[in-house]
Amino acid sequence: MKFLGLLKKIFTANNGFALAISISAIIYTLNITDVKNTSAIIFIEKGSDTKTVLERLQEQGVIKNRITYGLAYILTKISGEPEAGAYYFRNGMSALAINNKFKDPDYKYVAIQEGWRKEQVAAAYAKALNWDEEKEKEFASNFPVCPVAGREGYLLPGEYLVPKNASAQAILIKMEDRFSEKFSSLTKVKNSANIFDEDQVVKIASLIQREAGGKSDMRLISGVIWNRILKEMPLQIDATLQYVKGDEDNWWPVPKSADKYLDSPYNLYQNKGLPPTPISNPGLAAIEAAMNPLQTSCLFYLHDKRGNIHCSTNYKEHLSNIKRYL
Repeated sequence: MKFLGLLKKIFTANNGFALAISISAIIYTLNITDVKNTSAIIFIEKGSDTKTVLERLQEQGVIKNRITYGLAYILTKISGEPEAGAYYFRNGMSALAINNKFKDPDYKYVAIQEGWRKEQVAAAYAKALNWDEEKEKEFASNFPVCPVAGREGYLLPGEYLVPKNASAQAILIKMEDRFSEKFSSLTKVKNSANIFDEDQVVKIASLIQREAGGKSDMRLISGVIWNRILKEMPLQIDATLQYVKGDEDNWWPVPKSADKYLDSPYNLYQNKGLPPTPISNPGLAAIEAAMNPLQTSCLFYLHDKRGNIHCSTNYKEHLSNIKRYL
């Protein structure tokens, strides 16, 4: 009776019609297809409410009567709001079919955070698309479409809308295409004289992304990195030690003093120059900072306990900053 009462309330409030329907008619409407010769793709953003979504289905002709609308509304409220994504509705659907569809988008949103390494990117897709362990490992380790080994650094962070059955290779192509598009746009402005090498920029950007406390730090850190490169000083960046030591339990462990002696080409305490590959997948702000460093005489920097950055021009000043801020 509560079900019927709620249904009557919805119909009366939304359409001005009194409810005059039997239990058998309700069951019938729940299951039959709401016949309408149309197809539609509906995009549902995070936080979209059921009413708005169902109104879109009405506008597209997927729902053509008040009964289906009301039943779909009730079922969705009972089972939970629709998942964000894109849905393909074929030739009209019943209330029950619409509700079931809302649990399984045809296209899913996957958010990739700035500074993640490829294994973290793989894990995000695996969770969203229900990949098994084998497919997740395939994504993380196999980059058949990319000419650079490993292709770390070229998986541009952001939000992606991907088919639920997308292959690892299809997603890699999509991410690389977005990287190429955005990188080309940046270099048209920042690299008109072809001063920067793409691989060099992405490596530096990956370091900046992991080292910066926020976007406001990025150009200063870039300036320090470039200063040390030009002076042929070891970069001595802790994030590269994290990259070496990271595993599935913790991809970015806090480095220890002993880690500075690790035997690895990624150990920039022991090796001059840049790491063999990028160590993370940087966002556009970090990439732009790598091509537009702040002019500074600083060679060292640190973040205090509040996350503020402090730089120094020599090691003596740096030691003083350590004592003062840490």
